[in-house]
Amino acid sequence: MQYIVKRQHYGDKQYYAGDIRIVQDDFIAKKLKELGLIADKPSKTTKTKADA
Repeated sequence: MQYIVKRQHYGDKQYYAGDIRIVQDDFIAKKLKELGLIADKPSKTTKTKADA
């Protein structure tokens, strides 16, 4: 699954804020979210204020 990087960190490579990170392991993704390093990538179907 794809996530957006919230804080710079080193995982399997260096990630910078705003990068897209692919995490296959749900446990690892959960831990990275708890640490505030990644967040769910918004889907393209999500409406923004400009769309409303």
